[in-house]
Amino acid sequence: MNRRSFAFSAAVALIATRAHARTGPTPNFTANDVLERTLPTAPLSEWTDAPGRRREALQVDGAELRGWRYEGGDPRGPTLVIFGGSNNLIRNHDAAYRALAKGVGAVVAFDYRGFGFSTGRAAALQLRTDGVAIVDAVAKRSDGLGKVMVLGYSMGSMIAAFVARERRIGGLVLLAGLSHPDLMAKLYPERLKGLVPAADALDFLDVTASVRRSRSPLLIIHGEKDVAVRIEEGRANYEAADPSSRSFVELTGIGHEDLLANADVQRAVAAFGRTF
Repeated sequence: MNRRSFAFSAAVALIATRAHARTGPTPNFTANDVLERTLPTAPLSEWTDAPGRRREALQVDGAELRGWRYEGGDPRGPTLVIFGGSNNLIRNHDAAYRALAKGVGAVVAFDYRGFGFSTGRAAALQLRTDGVAIVDAVAKRSDGLGKVMVLGYSMGSMIAAFVARERRIGGLVLLAGLSHPDLMAKLYPERLKGLVPAADALDFLDVTASVRRSRSPLLIIHGEKDVAVRIEEGRANYEAADPSSRSFVELTGIGHEDLLANADVQRAVAAFGRTF
């Protein structure tokens, strides 16, 4: 696991104990502390159109979100909206987005507010409402919410699951997704030293609660060897979902990194998109 993944997994695990929030000392860790203190940016000169790719911009409260839309290979397929992991900028995944686009109607990916090409100040809970705004905008061009598939990778699972809680989309994909604070406390006890989570941090991290409230079909994809976000977290989300519309793909021998570029992930996402 690289330094960036360790830092993120440590942060989310460290704030994952409800007991401290209820009875312990004053909270010292908020939802915004899940984000890196120094956010990665990208030169605006690199935000360009290219063959099969065009710029997209969306005005939201306090920010302009900037991203790309990729032409898809299946005209009848859904539009796939991707919410990436911690510190993952869209400029780093052009090849993966193009590969994923071959199996769907289109791919849309934005940098989070304060990240990459986007403006504004990053705030964890606003990332979720921005996610809803993105999906609403995409749905207007995609024959409604039923033709939108949302994928959340790692930290992006918190945004994607929230979107599926607030909107009945065509399908939700959680790729190496987090689960809920109680399970994290059990899985990563060595990372809990000294931090007391605030209520907003607990809410932001509780992907399983959003899955439970979602009415959208769910696909879980998780690496068997993932040590940043262990596969037990994916299984917890699977168990919380509607049994009639859930599926689980285990990636044998695979860890946490570079999953958008994984051919098995791309095939699973394309197959899931063909079901609605």
